[in-house]
Amino acid sequence: MKLGRIRVPERALPTVALACDGALYDVALLEQSFGLAGAGGDFFERVIASRAAGLDSLEARLLSGRRPTAARLPDDGALLLPPCDPSRASHVQLAPRALSAGGPGFRMRDARAFLGSGQPALVASSGALAEVGLAVVLGDDLEQASAIEAERAVVGYTLIVDWVLPGDWERAAPPTPAQLGPYLVTTPGPLRLDELRLVIEAEGRRVETCAFEGGEHDPGELVAYVSHHVSLRAGDVLGLGAPTNARLARPRDGRVAVTLPRVMTLSAWSVEASLEERWRRPAGSRRRL
Repeated sequence: MKLGRIRVPERALPTVALACDGALYDVALLEQSFGLAGAGGDFFERVIASRAAGLDSLEARLLSGRRPTAARLPDDGALLLPPCDPSRASHVQLAPRALSAGGPGFRMRDARAFLGSGQPALVASSGALAEVGLAVVLGDDLEQASAIEAERAVVGYTLIVDWVLPGDWERAAPPTPAQLGPYLVTTPGPLRLDELRLVIEAEGRRVETCAFEGGEHDPGELVAYVSHHVSLRAGDVLGLGAPTNARLARPRDGRVAVTLPRVMTLSAWSVEASLEERWRRPAGSRRRL
């Protein structure tokens, strides 16, 4: 099941949507059209905290051909937001596999810096790298969890493109932008991410690779490992690290398309921007506390 968090122009708050055969359907309007009692709530309440309870029955009705046009979201003007609640989430990014020979490394990032598919990410240099991979979203709190507990806590997975500068993993560096989505794919059973393939396209070049390259660690172990170092909460996003050949130089046009065949495509886009130090006071106007 593919679930999205969508911004529609005429609505003040983001909409929880079901994706089916290339179309997006408003979950609340689907329940209304089918005469069902609506659960209500935002993306965190409807998808994360409740583990998407009841949404599988809505998807089954859509797949059977019952697709009310009144519940379909417009193709134009809908903005695909990251499929998480940035106000309640932490972003933990695991290091790329090529840099993890000595064991899993990770960094704490800012989930409020997440961007959705097709939105421009500001990078400080044309030498930026795009680290492509998968991310998981948690539905439970975890502290010093076992691998089995960590795997059970995962609500679903999505695509992530992390824009970093060369050497960021080897030194202290300021936060970098990341793009997430466009959908959260729920996982009713064990995570079998090693069976998924990624297709990465940039500047006319195409690379096919594994979606998750865990080496000696599976996703449950990686999530459990992080939970032994920091407290994880429901809604948190963990980037699982880029596979070895899914770390590429930023294209000249800044655009990278990442596809999980027959599942979804993330349109990552970066724009080079000078870092104007607008937070500084003008010269000669320093003040003391």
